[in-house]
Amino acid sequence: MRGRWRVGLWLLTAAAAGFAFAPAARAAASGEPVQAELLADASAVAAGQPFKVGVLFRIAPEWHIYWKYPGDAGLATEVEFELPQGFVAGELQWPLPQSFVQPGDIAGYGYTGEVMLTAEVTPPKDLPAGKEFAIRAKASWLSCRNVCRPGRAELTAKLSAAAQRAPANEALFREWAARLPRTDKEWTAAGRLHSVAATAEPLPAGAGAKFLIAITWEKKPAKVEFFPAPTEAVLTDKPSVNASGNRTEIAMTARRSGVGAADGLECLVVFTLPDGERGGFPVRLQMPAGNAVAPPTT
Repeated sequence: MRGRWRVGLWLLTAAAAGFAFAPAARAAASGEPVQAELLADASAVAAGQPFKVGVLFRIAPEWHIYWKYPGDAGLATEVEFELPQGFVAGELQWPLPQSFVQPGDIAGYGYTGEVMLTAEVTPPKDLPAGKEFAIRAKASWLSCRNVCRPGRAELTAKLSAAAQRAPANEALFREWAARLPRTDKEWTAAGRLHSVAATAEPLPAGAGAKFLIAITWEKKPAKVEFFPAPTEAVLTDKPSVNASGNRTEIAMTARRSGVGAADGLECLVVFTLPDGERGGFPVRLQMPAGNAVAPPTT
């Protein structure tokens, strides 16, 4: 069964799989597998006009860090922004993850090379021009290869307020915006996707459901991946992905754990076209009514 792994459980799993652990890494330390930097898409911002901030993770070759749901084992990367009074940040945006097999044949979801986690920030409407301020972020991650190193960094970016916005790092933010999931409607309009339909076969006593996601493509992908994001309230079995022609079927069983409310499950479909184009879209699976807890399958 898949769910949100706690730190202690991950440590036991990783040790059994052959991972070793090294001391915690700090982003400023040389030779560490992950370096983190806080950036903004503006050097000066205007009152009430949103701008973007992001933590860019540079990951050494052969190492990886984890997505918001790390897979069968791992720890999610975390970013917490600290803003001046009156500034408001939106949700953290996660680029499309990769899947990889870890020691012990354990599935993991995350990133290699580089990744930038971003958020939109709206300054107050009464922000006075000429004022200087700092955006801060606390980042933590687990980087793994044949060893795992927990890392953390406290980052700062200094900006100023002006009558007009002064852009910065535009190409970098455009690059990572293009790697974010889009809606299925957007991919349909772009001529990549024809239709998506999800059906649910309830388990006895409302303990969960067997889900089937049927996807028909306008352009047949070379590869389709499925990333469920279970919670403490909803656990999932390993999904199966089967393709035939321009149709892909994804099957997965989701069960209530008995901890917390279990009304739905967020998932992500990621596809790669033969020309290398990579895209993805979210799928929300609605749990049927009920509150029973089903035993795990063996």
